[in-house]
Amino acid sequence: GAYPYLMIDAGQAKALGMQDVSAEQRERRVAAAIGRLAGMQAASGAFSLWGDGRQDVWLTAYVTAFLQDARRAGHALPAQVLERATDWLQARLREGPSRVPALPERLARYDDETTYRDADARLIADGHQRFAALAYAGYVLAREQQAPLASLRELYDGHAQRARSV
Repeated sequence: GAYPYLMIDAGQAKALGMQDVSAEQRERRVAAAIGRLAGMQAASGAFSLWGDGRQDVWLTAYVTAFLQDARRAGHALPAQVLERATDWLQARLREGPSRVPALPERLARYDDETTYRDADARLIADGHQRFAALAYAGYVLAREQQAPLASLRELYDGHAQRARSV
């Protein structure tokens, strides 16, 4: 594809919904998807949309969930791919509150009826997206009993009011 981030989605899509292929073909396709994803992983353990671009919490959690599912289904994973992704997500969760910017007091009480200036709307949306990405990372890690509970509690206590769509 023209865009590297499409390869991640395409790689995962090829590994799913293969009820009409033989077990041998399915194994080859999943192995190829896992290999492509492993090749796209940064040395830090994260994944990014552009290969060497900004490492992304949500995307890393998404790929990690796929790798967890593949392993649970009995597929082999390259050494340390899942471990490095898990370690990177755990580190982002430990940084949690510092990754979600504080809102000015005038924006602390968001409501759907208020019309916000563009800059304020972007600040609210950015905080929500960061919170949502960390919450998703927490969910993915919790599936494997790998979520740092103190970090999840701190994130929830400090930022749960941002759990909304804007």
